[in-house]
Amino acid sequence: MSQPEQFLSHNLQISDLRAEVISLLQQIPAGSISTFGSLARALGDIKAAKWIGTLLKHDPGRKLWPWHRIVMQNLQLPLTSGVTSSSQKVLLRAEGVTIQSCRIDPTTPVFDEFRSNEPLHKLQLEQRDISERILLTSGFKTPKSVAGIDIGYPKPGIARAAYVEWNLVNRCFDYELAIETPINFPYITGYLTYRELPAYLELFKAVKAERNLAEILLVDGSGVLHPRKCGIACHLGVLLNHPTVGVSKKILTGKVDLTNQESNEIPILDAQNKATGIAMRKTLENKFVYASPGHRVGLQEIPDLLKLCWSNHRLPEPIYLADKLSKHS
Repeated sequence: MSQPEQFLSHNLQISDLRAEVISLLQQIPAGSISTFGSLARALGDIKAAKWIGTLLKHDPGRKLWPWHRIVMQNLQLPLTSGVTSSSQKVLLRAEGVTIQSCRIDPTTPVFDEFRSNEPLHKLQLEQRDISERILLTSGFKTPKSVAGIDIGYPKPGIARAAYVEWNLVNRCFDYELAIETPINFPYITGYLTYRELPAYLELFKAVKAERNLAEILLVDGSGVLHPRKCGIACHLGVLLNHPTVGVSKKILTGKVDLTNQESNEIPILDAQNKATGIAMRKTLENKFVYASPGHRVGLQEIPDLLKLCWSNHRLPEPIYLADKLSKHS
């Protein structure tokens, strides 16, 4: 069995962050409070605070949790609807917490000694491990096929993963496939891989049941332009041992000077002023996209590769078509 086949047959083990948050909430004693930031740090990354706020506000199961014990860092109640704010006041006061207007009495015990295995920190360590295995050279000749992959969300809790293969010889697409699958991991900046990777693996299983993958995968997302130099294009590339490039409409990290209105290719620099990605556009009239190596592709090879894939849109045609397919059945 080849490495890609071995990996595609592997069952991913990704933490259920919703269950982790519920477990943390249940550790807060009645009459005490904690903060969104403390919960996020217990998960392993302060960047999770925004998602936690959304979860505690909108999750239909929250009435079964002590969600009301979470407040802002400045001891203010969250800025939510009047009904939610009133409910939180009632629940806190029933536990003996004093509230003046929308602010918690500063003498209220603040709990932050959570018992947690810090699942997001573990994912960071995994990303750093993957980043050390990335190859930034390819050695391939001009490819004959490239596939764009993207994921859309047609309804809550469902991901639609799309694969569109582009024939570089005839400059047309000759294969497409989309699958829908449940998605459980939330969107947290820097962890897109763990939200979308399971859906992509199901997609690749379906593709490989009919044909081999294209020679290069263009992934809607980041490559090494990532806080830990391991975006989803890197993760997929290393795990599949397959050439990948990340292409995105937004830049996640790095420095780029877009003031030069006469250039269609501008390097993106890291903190050491080393070029790690490239901002590109087809013409001066187009907006830039931000591309970086994923695995087994060198930065110097990306411009020529994307030029082979451009048609009339901002995104390279394989990703543009995959984006459309991911949104419409």
